[in-house]
Amino acid sequence: MNKNYAGFWIRFFANLIDGIILGIPIFIADKLIFKQVTGMTEEEYYAIQAQQNAFNELYTAAAPSSYLWYSFLFTTLAGILYYGILTSSKKQATFGKMAMGIKVVDANGQRMSFLRSAVRYLGYIPSGFLLFFGYIMVAFNEKKRGLHDYIANSYVVYK
Repeated sequence: MNKNYAGFWIRFFANLIDGIILGIPIFIADKLIFKQVTGMTEEEYYAIQAQQNAFNELYTAAAPSSYLWYSFLFTTLAGILYYGILTSSKKQATFGKMAMGIKVVDANGQRMSFLRSAVRYLGYIPSGFLLFFGYIMVAFNEKKRGLHDYIANSYVVYK
């Protein structure tokens, strides 16, 4: 197996690129989901809520719960598809990782399945808990693995 493990900063920038690539369409879709669920834009919704609660000093505007569930499900599904399909492809990398010259492999240095790639993506959730400890640990272990890598038994290496 390729022992040239990709470290924290190169992975950080790869994820930043992926965040931009995936974030823009999710942002647009999220606005459309909000409009579909509430029948108005977010700005209109929050303006109405603020007017209705003008005398309540403790008021904080909250989106309707049905919207939050749709948004969560859409965002999660989009991430699973993006990371799962690209990481399990012949390139073994998302667009951000391709741009940085790194790829994701299993314990044998081989391409991962879609299911394992999707599980690795879902591992980003606990990696973000406790001040992003699951990501930061990449900088402090010999094989440059984050919590999500341990969950999916994966490694990120240079091509």
